[in-house]
Amino acid sequence: MGNIFTYFTKTYFEYYLFIKEKEFYWPRDLTSTSPSFAKNKLHRAKEEIGDRVFIATGVRIMDDIKRFKNLDLIKKVTFKQMITHLGYVKEVINKPYICFYFKPENQKREKGESFPIDLIDTIKNYSEFASIPLTLRDKETLGKLSVIISTIKKWEAANRIKFTTAYIPKGVKDTENFPFYIKNTKSKGHFIIDAFGNSKFLSSATPPALKKEGSLFYSKETLDELLNELSSADPSCNWENYLKLLISRGNEYVKVSLTDEVFQKVDIKGWNQGISTRLLYKNDSIGDVQAIIKTLSNRKIIKLKDDQILLGDSYMKINPNTILYGPPGTGKTYYTSIYAVAIIEQETKTLEEIEKEDYSKVRERYNKYIDQGNIEFTTFHQSYSYEEFIEGIRPVLEDIDQVSGSDKTDNNLLYKLEPGVFKRISDRAKLKFKENESKENESDDEKIKLKENESNEGESDDEKVKNIPSNFVLIIDEINRGNISKIFGELITLIEPSKRMGMVEEIILKLPYSKKSFSVPQNLFILGTMNTADRSIALLDTALRRRFNFIEMLPKPNLLTKDSNDKDLIINGINIQLLLEMLNKRISITIGRDLTIGHSYFYELKEKPDILLLKEIFMDKIIPLLQEYFYDDFSKLRLVLNDTNKEAKYQFFIESPLNDLNSLFGNSIDYDDFQIDSNKKIYELNDSAFIEPNSYIGIYEWKK
Repeated sequence: MGNIFTYFTKTYFEYYLFIKEKEFYWPRDLTSTSPSFAKNKLHRAKEEIGDRVFIATGVRIMDDIKRFKNLDLIKKVTFKQMITHLGYVKEVINKPYICFYFKPENQKREKGESFPIDLIDTIKNYSEFASIPLTLRDKETLGKLSVIISTIKKWEAANRIKFTTAYIPKGVKDTENFPFYIKNTKSKGHFIIDAFGNSKFLSSATPPALKKEGSLFYSKETLDELLNELSSADPSCNWENYLKLLISRGNEYVKVSLTDEVFQKVDIKGWNQGISTRLLYKNDSIGDVQAIIKTLSNRKIIKLKDDQILLGDSYMKINPNTILYGPPGTGKTYYTSIYAVAIIEQETKTLEEIEKEDYSKVRERYNKYIDQGNIEFTTFHQSYSYEEFIEGIRPVLEDIDQVSGSDKTDNNLLYKLEPGVFKRISDRAKLKFKENESKENESDDEKIKLKENESNEGESDDEKVKNIPSNFVLIIDEINRGNISKIFGELITLIEPSKRMGMVEEIILKLPYSKKSFSVPQNLFILGTMNTADRSIALLDTALRRRFNFIEMLPKPNLLTKDSNDKDLIINGINIQLLLEMLNKRISITIGRDLTIGHSYFYELKEKPDILLLKEIFMDKIIPLLQEYFYDDFSKLRLVLNDTNKEAKYQFFIESPLNDLNSLFGNSIDYDDFQIDSNKKIYELNDSAFIEPNSYIGIYEWKK
């Protein structure tokens, strides 16, 4: 298990955004600049994917929650120092952490707040922010910032952005709106960027004493070019007023996903003074960190083992609604077996322990749990309906041998109310949930009476679930391919953890067909998979997106090794790992990371490292996939395969003889009359290239 960090959020508006969206961004590697950690290199840890994160609040946030009358949080944030949420590092982003200042027009405070540019499109769609209604002027500001940030992202993809070092004055707190200075890349001196001051944007300035640490920000040349492009597109707008709202907060940052509410009081004086990020380290010699560790372990939020700090048992559980998402071939369906077994066995084993086991043994237990009824598997598609998922009336042909008299015909068609896959597994989970509750509450006489009744009536439904594990898993493959609102119907509300059976906010609904009361038990987990090549998360139904925790499954070229010693998988001089890495880098730049290629496409090569098999994989899987991605735009497709930098005999796609239109139609044809693009090039597969090692090596290695 990785490290555990504590992030100290400083303002209510920042905190509000974090918990509303369940995902947020944070500067990476702040432990190395925290005063408490400066003397001891052991404490200088960078966040990595999978590391756990606690969110901490102080007295300022508690006061603002009351001031803005956030009734939900008033009940939960009841002390001046608290750990309120648990999450994990979902992504490490190796580029400068750029934010934008924003101050709602109706905000009474003099100064605004800074938010990561990654969230601009989320915030601009708000009608209010932290109970403050957004005005037309606010909407205009957010809209202009969105245009700027969208342009910046396009420039990043085209490698047009240049950076320089930005500095802030000494003695200025991170939470203040301060002028900052960017270094002149061509000569000595600095330029000033002052969001709320009167200084002219990018004017030369002699700064006061500056902090030694600087972070990267856009160079003056890049900002000038941006200003020119934006002004050309919309001359009526004074773009300087919006560009100067951008600020740098760090050289790297992380994306964090929140998974659990904690809301635990931490009574330690000055534990967050001057600190943004704390690393929890068992043998830490600093008193306040030791006090935090002691407090959290006493409350069983964390536990101590050897020289490690681990999450407490209560916080090791997988979120009850989880979707594994990523490009094709990244092992999403493969991993559902591991996750499902980890959910069922979570009282005795962690997910990390099960991941390390032999997969065949995990599958044996997975199949056993299917037979016992703990796991159900279904796949969503465009025609999938509420009636198949929850319950519906189905036509049934009755057995002729069981029909007597005049009713006996060749076709005895009946209509029966049948439960769907979700209701079936919910009913089983509910029986087990009630059984576990009754064990705690039943008297000995009641238990004896129950056994007598069951012996008279044969095996009851309760008996069927008595000797199986407590947790149940419904796996929904391709969850994004179905019409979510049509399939879940009114039950989309019931799957929320806080609305499930036995919770304070439990919701019970009456089903439309059977008219029976229904609620979702706490011990039923929904595990979905989602192929981002079909549909981005951003396009998912908002109700679904809000209720599920998303775990990204990216390609892992490092798994394409020859053996357990991690030796490179090389076939006829072709390094398969480097091949996939370079393909995905180019795909990410041209059409986005959602459409990259998963490592599982090449997994067969581990068992059979043969160039003929590689040819088969490319011709039957990779090339058709790329053709679909690029809509037969062969110029980009060849760019990804690096055909433009290879000799003709090593190119996967070569120009077709059909490009000679005159040989097909003669010289006297005006192609415009027939809407034929005479400049368009037609390409065809070069079969011989697929058995040439240099065709594949040329994808990642060539003379530049």
